[in-house]
Amino acid sequence: MHIVFAFGVCFQLPVLMTLLARVGFVTSAGLRSRRRYAILGCFIAAAVLAPPDVISMIGLVIPLLMLFEISILLVRLVERGKRRGETGLVDTTI
Repeated sequence: MHIVFAFGVCFQLPVLMTLLARVGFVTSAGLRSRRRYAILGCFIAAAVLAPPDVISMIGLVIPLLMLFEISILLVRLVERGKRRGETGLVDTTI
């Protein structure tokens, strides 16, 4: 049950990063520059949340890293949408 809860919390990472990008707290360049720290944080989180065996830890780290990379892509899309909205390229008609 503990690992299921850990996976459930971890899969909220892209949603959280997208919301933070919409508000303006994070940027894709900032996330890319801090990738090393994110990898370390993923391993620490997996060590704390997963049962004390290596296979479970790696089973949690790999999806965490993939979700972090997906978060970077989603933040980049949010930034691109903001830029288009500022330049007036977005069609707002219904």
